[in-house]
Amino acid sequence: MKKLAKNFALIISLVTCVVTAQAADLAHIKQKQSLNICVSYDSLPFSTSDGPNPGLHIELGQLLARELGVSLQLSWVAYRYQAKYTNCDAFMGVAILGDDDGPIMKTDPYTQIEVLLVTKPGKGTYKTIEDLEGLKVATPSSSAVHTVLVNKPVELFVSMLKDKDILDAVGEGRVDVGIVSNAGLGWYKNTHPDVKFQSQSSKFIHPLNGYPVAIGLRKSNQETVDTTNKILKKLQESGELTALLEKYGLEPIK
Repeated sequence: MKKLAKNFALIISLVTCVVTAQAADLAHIKQKQSLNICVSYDSLPFSTSDGPNPGLHIELGQLLARELGVSLQLSWVAYRYQAKYTNCDAFMGVAILGDDDGPIMKTDPYTQIEVLLVTKPGKGTYKTIEDLEGLKVATPSSSAVHTVLVNKPVELFVSMLKDKDILDAVGEGRVDVGIVSNAGLGWYKNTHPDVKFQSQSSKFIHPLNGYPVAIGLRKSNQETVDTTNKILKKLQESGELTALLEKYGLEPIK
């Protein structure tokens, strides 16, 4: 009976922790004097728990916290759904999709993610899927490009989990073509300045090859969105946002 009571108390404690782990709007962020953002481990150029460069999302979070006059706290999560177990107020990078009506409120976009086709220099351009026939192509498993090419006469490599691994394979000649994000390519170029690639849009393979990126605010309100938009505009006008994006291989939204 004592053991049962102890286990029941533990369950109540865990439920209480989940219930009390809540995001906050602007008023509560200022009241608690901290902005808590959800970030991923080992996910450069966006975030990392180790190394001299913390990542775009963390540095953007630092700028946002500075402008709000509060401190920055980090909640490390492997998957986005784990945010509900934290006090995370925001994701610093969420996709803006046309049919999105989810619970996360989003700011104006500040950059763009694109899916690119990357090869070594001098390989020419590709205009149709038929141009890829017989080639070795590395692409993330279960990606939109993968779903198209899996039924084509293309030798697919889908075991590489990161853009860096795919770009390594292209640079070393283990594959002819790599499918990566512009963020992954930009960061690779910044960290491997001697390696040269040529890139082009992958839209001819699949039309869903890019999306605008915004800050996603959890359990927030319009006042918080408006304030964050004003800060993003201020950072853009001062040049700080552009410099930060360039540091991590990206550009401001066009």
